[in-house]
Amino acid sequence: MIYINGSPTGRYNFIHNIKNAKGNYIALLDGDDYWLDPFKLTKQINFLEEHPEYVICCHRAKVVTGETEHLSSVLPDKFNQDRDFSHKDILTQNLFPTGSIVFRRELLRTIPNWFYFSPFGDWSLQLYLSQFGKIRYLSDIMSVYRRHDGGIHSGLIKTVEGTERLLNLHILFYNILSKNLELGDFKSNKSNYYSQIYQTAIKSLIKLGAIDKAMYFNEELFKEIGFYQNQVQNNYSDIFSAVNSRKLGHK
Repeated sequence: MIYINGSPTGRYNFIHNIKNAKGNYIALLDGDDYWLDPFKLTKQINFLEEHPEYVICCHRAKVVTGETEHLSSVLPDKFNQDRDFSHKDILTQNLFPTGSIVFRRELLRTIPNWFYFSPFGDWSLQLYLSQFGKIRYLSDIMSVYRRHDGGIHSGLIKTVEGTERLLNLHILFYNILSKNLELGDFKSNKSNYYSQIYQTAIKSLIKLGAIDKAMYFNEELFKEIGFYQNQVQNNYSDIFSAVNSRKLGHK
């Protein structure tokens, strides 16, 4: 068992499976997700076979809620046409559902040591692979991603302690990758990355009524990216609005 930030993970099984894979390509699929299109792998592998400059081929997925199979959205929801992505596009957000990813196995013949301890395995994998080539995105919806309360993001942001833990996981993620990836843009994007993760945490804390903690995190954000002050000021506005709303008796 591999522990990351004090919590048990499935990282050992993930790495063990990658090391023991024999084919030219590896397709990812989490246990509670599934594929829809019987030709999904054919489409992706054919593309990679014909375009050696690409390292990953991925696609859109239906997002369902819990065990009810209720369709809630499509992921990613912004891109409805086939297109290319580079590492710059995924520096600050994990765009692609895990079950959509197919990549070249030869690029992971050696697993970097830092990968064992990075908190977001699939996102780390995408960034690592993107050092070696382009990502091809297919707009076809060919898998289902199941979003449930036990998920790392949706589960943690429901409590103050969980929100703080999730923020710390994102900070750990940034520190590990900025030290180990040959992506200069990752370090230069610190302001944007920190702005996003702190803003998410602050909004969650405001919703939970933890105003003092939200204020503290915004002050920490200012220390990290003081020159990126617009976001800090916007956060202060949200916090003060929440305080005034509570004084007036609004929820």
